[in-house]
Amino acid sequence: MMEGKAIIFVERSHLIPLEMYGAFEALSATIIGPIPTSREVALLLDFLQIDVAVVDNDLSDDGSILRLFQDYGVPSFGLRRAKLPKWGERMLPP
Repeated sequence: MMEGKAIIFVERSHLIPLEMYGAFEALSATIIGPIPTSREVALLLDFLQIDVAVVDNDLSDDGSILRLFQDYGVPSFGLRRAKLPKWGERMLPP
């Protein structure tokens, strides 16, 4: 199903999407990214065949990155990161 598909991740962090990368690679997809800026996304869209895009919602607030993918006919969806607790903050109720 995902074999040979190119998936671009638009994300600032190299660490956050690692689990997702592994899941898609296990399905034989090609991972591109993380790509942190709309300028880099635009350059890649001019030169590569991208099948789907996963975009960090924090980077797509103004919609420019999602519009780029729409203009190129690339299906895209945004992901919102879970809010992590501050250092020393309890994660579970007492």
